[in-house]
Amino acid sequence: LHDEDNLSVTAEGNFVAAKAWWSRLNELGFDPLLFDSNGRGGFHIWVIFEHPMRTKSVRRYAEQLVSDFDKRGLDRPPDLFPGQFRRSHYGSWLRLPGRHHTHEHFSRVWNDEPWAEEAWLAGHDAVDRILRTRPAPRDLCAKLGMEPSRKTVCLDFDGVIHSYRSGWLGEAVIPDPPIHKVDLAIKQLRKHFRVVVYSARCRSEDGIEAVRDWLAKHNIEVDDVCVHKPPAFVYVDDRAVPFTGDWDETIANIHAFRK
Repeated sequence: LHDEDNLSVTAEGNFVAAKAWWSRLNELGFDPLLFDSNGRGGFHIWVIFEHPMRTKSVRRYAEQLVSDFDKRGLDRPPDLFPGQFRRSHYGSWLRLPGRHHTHEHFSRVWNDEPWAEEAWLAGHDAVDRILRTRPAPRDLCAKLGMEPSRKTVCLDFDGVIHSYRSGWLGEAVIPDPPIHKVDLAIKQLRKHFRVVVYSARCRSEDGIEAVRDWLAKHNIEVDDVCVHKPPAFVYVDDRAVPFTGDWDETIANIHAFRK
């Protein structure tokens, strides 16, 4: 409820819907937090996870949870976070609990104690309730179709996927075939890891599109082609010098690299 002039939305209707979804999450075994976010009829529901979970699967469950919004008197579904699940886009921003960014209101937390005198917790009591939150275990999430996130393996493109026999001819010029059996290797990796590609070609839109088109042409499916080098569990690069803990050895290896 951001616009007080919007007569189709009421604080009471929002709360009834939010409380119902909060109760449903409780029944399933979660420990959700219900926030009075702006003091004017807007509410947030949070679930904290014990382990990182795949965003697509979490969002899919959230959409299912609120799919009865019309039966709860709302004219549209509530906002879900993250609003996007592309790694290259932050999506909608989620405001942290605290002072509202435009007016004098501090987040309150719904009091889930059965015989509580106060319906909403404020100040230190609200902070204490947030800190007592039990993260949702992986097995509970799995029962509802939410999947743990996979660690990322980042692959260089030229010399690792693309055979690169012709050498560098420009960011968007990719003339050579794939390395033998790389499609099967990536398919096998994706059973356990999130596989992304990052290349010097990705410094321009034309280069990124050329990599994507080449992968599609050769039926090689990856999870993303990254604009920036992403954090990853491991990087696979044909031009890398591994560090073994001995800088003298490493410097010698750099000088000797592909002489």
